[in-house]
Amino acid sequence: MRMVRCPTAALSLALVVCLATACGPNGTGNDEPDTDTVAPHIADLVASPTSLDIAGGGVSFSARVSDESGLYSVFFRVTDPWDATTDVSGTEGEGDSYTAAFDAPSNSEESVAVYHVQVVAYDNADNVGESPAVQFEVAALVPPPLPPQG
Repeated sequence: MRMVRCPTAALSLALVVCLATACGPNGTGNDEPDTDTVAPHIADLVASPTSLDIAGGGVSFSARVSDESGLYSVFFRVTDPWDATTDVSGTEGEGDSYTAAFDAPSNSEESVAVYHVQVVAYDNADNVGESPAVQFEVAALVPPPLPPQG
């Protein structure tokens, strides 16, 4: 059996092996994979209005959220006075702006209902960023006046 050598095929294979070895798996010249470990950047969280009457009503949220690897999920987490949470999906606007709306229920308590809102954002590498919370409130039920004593 006679073997025929093909110099072009051997050269191509050698070139592929050489490039793979020199460049590494991520093409940067090292063997470390590219990893994003930076959480999304969140700024300028606003809730408006910050004070509602006893009937409650709509509250708008806005914030700027960005990340170099891209964003997978952005939502506004609303925590009520009893520590129950509601996540409201953010809608992407122009640039890096996100908005959402929440309908605060009426307050039947004799104390002000204080709600806290924060932005939670996940990037494409599953890093999570959380903003400091801002708050809004729903006015307290005013008890009826006491009857005159006499």
